[in-house]
Amino acid sequence: MSILSRRPRAAFTLIELLVVIAIIAILIGLLLPAVQKVREAAARLKCSNNLKQIALAAHNYHDANGAFPHGRKFDIWDTYTWSVPILPYMEQDNIFTGYVTFNDQIYSTSNPGSKTPAGNIAIQRASRHAPIASFNCPSDGGPFGNELGSDTWGFQRASYRAVAGSGDMYGNVPSGQSLPPAPAPNPFAVGIFGVTREDPVVGRATKARQAKIVAITDGASNTVSFSEGIQPQTTGWGGPVGNSWLGNMGGGLMTTTLTPNSTAADQIVGPCPRDNGDQTYKAPCNRIANNDGNGRSADGAHAAARSFHTGGVNAGMGDGSIRFFRNSIDVVVWRALGTMSNGEVVSDN
Repeated sequence: MSILSRRPRAAFTLIELLVVIAIIAILIGLLLPAVQKVREAAARLKCSNNLKQIALAAHNYHDANGAFPHGRKFDIWDTYTWSVPILPYMEQDNIFTGYVTFNDQIYSTSNPGSKTPAGNIAIQRASRHAPIASFNCPSDGGPFGNELGSDTWGFQRASYRAVAGSGDMYGNVPSGQSLPPAPAPNPFAVGIFGVTREDPVVGRATKARQAKIVAITDGASNTVSFSEGIQPQTTGWGGPVGNSWLGNMGGGLMTTTLTPNSTAADQIVGPCPRDNGDQTYKAPCNRIANNDGNGRSADGAHAAARSFHTGGVNAGMGDGSIRFFRNSIDVVVWRALGTMSNGEVVSDN
């Protein structure tokens, strides 16, 4: 009986194996940016859809109440802002009803009380802790909770802010800026969610400013109503930034003082995230004053639209439409888009 011999099976040499590994690495290197671009495009689209829901909710609120929601319920630190009254128009009635102090119009220094959604009330705390998907941009990586272990202060952060104008929230010259020389017009004025300054006689009982569409004489399609902000990631208190439940600059409010994602610093009252130990927050931020629980805490403050999108930010317009604005937009145009009745003519381009 003869035994047939078998030829040895050919194997990869070390060089061939290294070549294959190198080719695979190159292919992955080529594919990964494309995957990341597709992922970011999807995130940007989701973020745009979120802004659309918020803008439409604000319009539905206007239809039902004759005006847009207020930027600040009272001219004071940590007061209610636009994000609570639009909840019923976003099919979030259960969360809205948890804010049991919202409808009380008599100013009170107590906490909990009429001025703020903060406070140790179980039903109100449950609403503050409830994440709302439409309030979070996927590019942000959130939602990130702030002091969720606190009975009084815990809340979920959010990605969106309402535009108070082009200056500070009162339409005045913001910190670090100055008026242009005459005869150039004043670029600083209030927007849709601008705030009425506390009356020195009437005080904080002054009725909150609520803008009407007919008062947007610059054109609703040429006036920015909402845009984006970046959330701090610390689980502790990161300052006002990212807290869209409160009418503080950098929280529920922003202005168009600086162009989107500006390298110039936001000027806010209260600590910046890095002041409280959040080293992941990279956006430039400067603390111009300490927060005062029973004070305006807003003079001169301004915060820019910011996002992780490539090249710009999404923004909702006064007519409910959504546009993407480049970081390179001219600052004069951007400021004009933040005001509602300042008489500027803004090109469609």
